Amino acid sequence: DYPKIRFTEPGTYAVKVIATNECGDSEEAVQQITIDAIPDLKLNAPQEVVCLNSGIMQLQASHEGGVWSGSEFVSANGQFNPAAVGVFSLTYTYREGVCEVSETITVTVNDLPAAPTVQPVATLCPGSTALLEVLQTVGSVQWFDQPTGGRLLFEGNIYKTPALDQTTTFYAQVTVEGGCASVRTPVKVEVYPATPAPVVTPVSLCGAGSSATLIVEGNAGTYEWFANAEATQLLETGRSFTAHNLPEGTSTYYVRGVTNGCYSPLVAATVTILPALDRNTLNEVAVICAGQSPTQITGSAPTGGNGSYTYRWEASVTGADGGFEVLTGANGATFQ
Repeated sequence: DYPKIRFTEPGTYAVKVIATNECGDSEEAVQQITIDAIPDLKLNAPQEVVCLNSGIMQLQASHEGGVWSGSEFVSANGQFNPAAVGVFSLTYTYREGVCEVSETITVTVNDLPAAPTVQPVATLCPGSTALLEVLQTVGSVQWFDQPTGGRLLFEGNIYKTPALDQTTTFYAQVTVEGGCASVRTPVKVEVYPATPAPVVTPVSLCGAGSSATLIVEGNAGTYEWFANAEATQLLETGRSFTAHNLPEGTSTYYVRGVTNGCYSPLVAATVTILPALDRNTLNEVAVICAGQSPTQITGSAPTGGNGSYTYRWEASVTGADGGFEVLTGANGATFQ
């Protein structure tokens, strides 16, 4: 049998052999043997616990030039694609000289949590907030303004939105231990169009005790009339409102449109009652003969109204009780 030699350290060794028999010793035979050092492999993964479909990651080894194997999801150059859930033992094999060494690293791929279920919300009036709630979830909840990426708005199961003036979509995701996040669930918050402010033409009348009707121009579902600017004293509901037995001066009422339960801005509507016209009398003129022209006819200065007056002269040849006709061109305070 030939002897066995064990080399415990790398290096170059000389092995000598001499054959001996009854005739004596042979010449010395020498052979050099080189023992290569076994490579000390160190493996590394950017993350040893990852989420499903979280993106390809590059595995690393302390010695370049080897080959990765162990799964259909790892390439020979060490690109690992976490496309399936499970625990993967990934092997790196490296050869240096006549020495070949393999090391293994384990990567765990966790499943994604289910997308959260969000409680639907009713359509809002402009300027209102919504309470958005995720139901029966495991893990933490994050709210975003975009389906991917975007801005983090809030963390927690219940999110109170800011006041909304238009329809807006929010997105909720669930994140579990290990940082795995679900697909985001959209929740659309519908907002009714703003109800336009009503338009009411002011009304002016003469004489205390009058009644005035205010009429709204607009397309709201209905209108509410109030006696005060705080909208706490409801007077009437509908497109028009009639105020009775009004005193002299300006009376102010308030009206707003209502559509789908949403209010327009409150608008003031005014009725002005002017003093009744008075002192509309003519001064007496002398009796004249046929063919003569009368002296200038004058009257007392009128009072009442808004103080700005126009005049209309009428004449009758049958008497003071009837037969009057308008005198064309006679529109001054006096007439001759």
